[in-house]
Amino acid sequence: MRSTPAILIALSIAVAGCSDEPDEATKPPVPPPITSIRSATASPLTPTETAGGVTPQPQQAVAAWRAAHSDVFSDLTASMGGIVDAIESQNLGTLQEACAVLDRDADPLRAALPSPDPGVTGALQAMVDDVESAVRLCGDFTLAGASTADVERFTSLMADAQKQFDTANRLMDAQR
Repeated sequence: MRSTPAILIALSIAVAGCSDEPDEATKPPVPPPITSIRSATASPLTPTETAGGVTPQPQQAVAAWRAAHSDVFSDLTASMGGIVDAIESQNLGTLQEACAVLDRDADPLRAALPSPDPGVTGALQAMVDDVESAVRLCGDFTLAGASTADVERFTSLMADAQKQFDTANRLMDAQR
């Protein structure tokens, strides 16, 4: 039995002589190689221009998106801090109030996604998903207590949400 490379070589030699392409005399001229994005575009517009004006560069688009949603980020930062304060107070009512505030403050972020940067969007969506799961667990906590597994899961979700929030902020800071 022949090896796979030998079969592929034999097949490529056999196919080379069976081309449907016209001979050299009837071939259309080959266009010049593309040396830049400008030479590849049929439009007289540059890559950062549109018919309606200038499209911001990705860094500018992310900075503009972040600035437009600065209140959302400030509110989320405060409400995530409120969760930490509530946990430290060891008061169930305070924790549940803080969870409700966090859930409310995450809504505008959900509405603002996607961002202009897929990495930022991914990190923030993961954060929102973790917050939603943590808030559901928080609502299940009762005065009678919560299982150790639920408390550990809540803590883990909030830690993951914070990591994703930090990642998104680092990505946005890198584009300044």
